Amino acid sequence: MTGGHSSEFKHKAFEADIGRLETEIQNLREKPEFRGVGDHEVMKEAIKTITPSSQNSFQEGSGGGGSADQVGFEPVPEEIKLEVENLVNLAFSEGIQKAIKKADKSSAFVIDTFHDILAGRLREEFKKRGLAI
Repeated sequence: MTGGHSSEFKHKAFEADIGRLETEIQNLREKPEFRGVGDHEVMKEAIKTITPSSQNSFQEGSGGGGSADQVGFEPVPEEIKLEVENLVNLAFSEGIQKAIKKADKSSAFVIDTFHDILAGRLREEFKKRGLAI
């Protein structure tokens, strides 16, 4: 039973992140510059906002740097896919903050890919829970 308690604690971090994201999404939707912006982009911005320590990393990775653009024409290496998937799983099991801290040690391409996939998966999670994006 001790393992269940530990798991329960880890999931509390994720649930707290969901609550913070929900509030941030509501705040963003009230801003004129976010009216008409797609759900995915709003989710990405909300993630950036609740994780200010990583904001620069995400902006660097999404700014059209060479590696992200070049890899778009080549298959993504399996180890990159695995790293990103592990980061997404960490976010859902132990919290977004913890996953982002770990992602910060990776390349800009991994960070950007992680951020993109995380935003998509969180959008799906919000829809499953009936939360507004």
